[in-house]
Amino acid sequence: MAGKKRINSILALLVLEVMSVTLHPRCALSRTAINTVSLAYTSLSNQSFSSPSDTAIVEIENPKATILRPGPGDRVSGSAVIVEAASEDTDIISIKYQYREAQKWTEITSSMGTGSIFSVAWDTTHLSDGSYDLRAVATDDEGDTDPYPKSITVTVSHLNPDYSEDPLIREQENIIEREDGVKIWLPAGALDCDGNGIVRISRPDQIPLGENPAKIYIEIELSSCQSQLNGPAFISISYPDEDDNGIVDGTFILEENLKVNFWDGAEWIELPTSVDTENNIATGTTTHFSIFGLFGVQAPDLSDVVVYPNPFRPDKDGTVKFLNLTENVKIRIYNVAGELVSARKDITTGAAGWDGRNDHGRAVVSGIYIYLITDKNGGKKTGKVALIR
Repeated sequence: MAGKKRINSILALLVLEVMSVTLHPRCALSRTAINTVSLAYTSLSNQSFSSPSDTAIVEIENPKATILRPGPGDRVSGSAVIVEAASEDTDIISIKYQYREAQKWTEITSSMGTGSIFSVAWDTTHLSDGSYDLRAVATDDEGDTDPYPKSITVTVSHLNPDYSEDPLIREQENIIEREDGVKIWLPAGALDCDGNGIVRISRPDQIPLGENPAKIYIEIELSSCQSQLNGPAFISISYPDEDDNGIVDGTFILEENLKVNFWDGAEWIELPTSVDTENNIATGTTTHFSIFGLFGVQAPDLSDVVVYPNPFRPDKDGTVKFLNLTENVKIRIYNVAGELVSARKDITTGAAGWDGRNDHGRAVVSGIYIYLITDKNGGKKTGKVALIR
């Protein structure tokens, strides 16, 4: 840095004619800030100088680099997690990146070239889930190294990361598989960008418009590369069905009705999808990386409506579920006397539920109830459901 003097350089120049160096009593050397100190010194002839002209002003500045990415508290995973730093100093010539588990600092050896001293690709696949400190240790062109680099804390989480980053090799088939069930299969030749890339898989912060009871989304991005692929890629996304009842947990969606959709910037586009009901994974085929979501599709007609469970117990089951519905459906519930108990209309999600209460919010008694389902195309489906309290 132009005009910068370091304390060791000053002392080297003064050693020929200085026997001792004393700091001004009101000055102290800070570990991190620039410090101005007044030096009163004694010459070889033991003569003291204290006039302003005999005062040396010394700037002390340690080289600094600050980690920008990942952010403090981020949950990360993958074999090429980018650790990126920045510095206001213009004379930084190298940066060592280190992580610490317990009390030991370990240098990060980049798992692939990034083309810059200000970033490194961190392979976290061999690390256990848990908290790790990260720091960037800068060295400048005078050989000075930051003695007190600041650190941040991140979490390695292979099962539930905020994002993962892994390398893609242009000339070969690429398979990226995460512990949370997300998988990408990319054939050789699908990329045409210069060099290799890094694929970033995350849970998007903002979800595009569109009602989706499943609420399962991922975002896939290619760093320094294209989003449109030269050939088809396969995207697999897992969904929960802990009780193995064939219904996506927390929804009224039959797993066999799941479809992978991608956001094209204006609307959700349904992709050709296969569903592995044994392993609870839906796989879609795409030629574009974007935001992807799992959606339940509407049935073409009401012939295959599923009412489950039947009988149902509100205190145990919560609701009776009406599944495999068509678009824009109305459901009416009647008692055996033919009196309307509950009505719902404009159901567009392909599924709905009834919690055993009337339209005034009061719980109805145990018994047999009649349901009538109609849609905008004139379709009709009736049946009975038993409620037990």
